Amino acid sequence: MPHWPDGFPNALEGGLHLAQPEAEWLRDRIVDACTGSLLAHLVAADRPPSHSAGTPWEDPACLAAPERSVQQLRLAHGFSLIMNGAALLYNVLVAERYEKAELTRITAPTQDRADAYEKWLDTVERDQQLLRDWDLDALWALVDDSGSRVTFRTRLFVNAWTCAVREGAAADALTDPTHSLRILIANREQSIKRGQSRLTNARLLASWGGASGTRPLTFRWLQVRRIVTDIHEGLSRA
Repeated sequence: MPHWPDGFPNALEGGLHLAQPEAEWLRDRIVDACTGSLLAHLVAADRPPSHSAGTPWEDPACLAAPERSVQQLRLAHGFSLIMNGAALLYNVLVAERYEKAELTRITAPTQDRADAYEKWLDTVERDQQLLRDWDLDALWALVDDSGSRVTFRTRLFVNAWTCAVREGAAADALTDPTHSLRILIANREQSIKRGQSRLTNARLLASWGGASGTRPLTFRWLQVRRIVTDIHEGLSRA
């Protein structure tokens, strides 16, 4: 383990920038602990991740990883795309209830959330190849192999939503107030939050900020990218 700098912790020359020995130590520990992972590939790669890539599946350094990691990225990409629609539809339901309750702090809530949902539908239409190739069974196998616990209800919800998106039923849910997907989303929300659901709790509805979980899942990519970049900068520092 590298020796602590002279004067630490009362003084630290160079601030919190990693010195080369420190960066080498962190890289080696990550490679030892996470052999074969995407993280290990990134810290050992010749170049850091690109700051122009907002997701790992758009990043050249990630796409240059071994095939196993790239396959996991494809599964993550498909899951992020598909499940983003569920979050957006939920916000449409909240916005409609917000307007029905004659709340006015947020301007045009339903129209703005409907526009966001339509943009997602356009993205899904453009990425039909990704949806066709995406293997939900492979995702669940990966989850099981990792030892993660996903409830049976959650699996049923993901399976049902995925099936509807692939069959093209998600578009009709925007305009049909009795659509089965609206019921699916509402039941899911209420089963998780119960009395804290904005679909039933007037107080929480009034405090709604206008968007709840609407950003696509990137699996903490921005934080990972920052850490990996810090290590690469340390490795290049004399």
